[in-house]
Parts: sequence; C-alpha cells; structure tokens
Amino acid sequence: MLFIIFLLLFYIPNCLTLKCYDGYGDIETLGIISCLSQYCVSGILEDGTRYHTCPSNSYCTWGSGCMRTKEAGEIFACCCDTDYCNESYSYLKINYLIILILIFIILFK
Repeated sequence: MLFIIFLLLFYIPNCLTLKCYDGYGDIETLGIISCLSQYCVSGILEDGTRYHTCPSNSYCTWGSGCMRTKEAGEIFACCCDTDYCNESYSYLKINYLIILILIFIILFK
C-alpha cells in the first residue's frame, strides 16, 4: 500500500507538468525538463543562437505564437502550450522570412 502511495505521489506531478526542450543549439543536443509554467518557449538570440526553455509564467504575455521581442535579448520568441512543442523552428523561419520580405519591400519600393 505504501508503495502505491509513493508511485502516485511521484507520477501525478509528472503527468500534470508541461514537458519542454531545454538548452541552446540543435534539438539533438537538448535536454527535456518538466515545466511548471503554462508555456514552453523557443527563440533566436541576437547572435543567432537558438534556444529552447521553460519561461516564467509572466514571459509569454502574448500567449501561444511568435513575436519579435527584445525582452531577454532575443530577436524572436515563440511560446507554445503542448508537450515538446518547442522543438521546431519552422514557425521561426516563416516569421523571419516574412519580416525580411517586408523590409525588402519597404526599402526597395
């Protein structure tokens, strides 16, 4: 009986937390963390470094999605709210491409 109680106490918090990739660089080199926040985040820093982590609850004020930001020294940050959702950069690449196209249109009108 004590063993069952221990298992429940160990597994219930793990089931209720969001799983996020954590670290810098390529997805193959990242760890996985249990996140008590509502969101996982991934982004690109000013020096081009890609990062993935679990932010504080106050970080993703815009909810799920991507935006250009300078809050923590990054150019783009994307917040998402499902397990392992911060692994892909396809949404970052699309947003970055859209911004580059808009800049090109404005500069070379």
